[in-house]
Amino acid sequence: MSHVALVGVPLDLGAGRRGTDMGPSAVRYTHLQAGLESLGCRVTDLGNVSFSVPEQLEEGNPRARYADAIVRVCEEVDRATSSALRQGALPLVVGGDHSLSLGSFAAVVRQHPEVGLLWLDAHGDFNTPETSRRATCTAWSWPVYWGSGFRSWCGWEGSGRSLCRSGAPWWAPGSCNPVSGSC
Repeated sequence: MSHVALVGVPLDLGAGRRGTDMGPSAVRYTHLQAGLESLGCRVTDLGNVSFSVPEQLEEGNPRARYADAIVRVCEEVDRATSSALRQGALPLVVGGDHSLSLGSFAAVVRQHPEVGLLWLDAHGDFNTPETSRRATCTAWSWPVYWGSGFRSWCGWEGSGRSLCRSGAPWWAPGSCNPVSGSC
């Protein structure tokens, strides 16, 4: 029997609009835990990582809105993911916007450096504060994995190896495209 540790991250600080914070509740509402248990998994729901809502925070740098708060959330996600791994569980982190993955992937890579990342996404944002037109942090995870900076975000920076991106039929205008080298 597999052990799955569910971690909710109702994060929308990295997105350009509100709404992704409802992800963990919506997924739980679809009976995720019961579905996993029917497959023979033992599921522990660790609840949600908590943090302040945008209305209680300063946006900070206009080119990197809420970056400091996102770092703090990712540190919490890193701790929850690391704890699940130490207990022998498969962490299932449900969010929220893409920026939450900085914490979960950093935790996994520290304990399992050979791991790869399969990124399923509808679009190919690959932004940094210098290239983003919207100043949202949701598209900044991928450059970290690729090794293009933001080490301060999660204490870890990728090398671009063992990465696979799927579902990215186009690169957002103004985004870096590491495949063509237009960064």
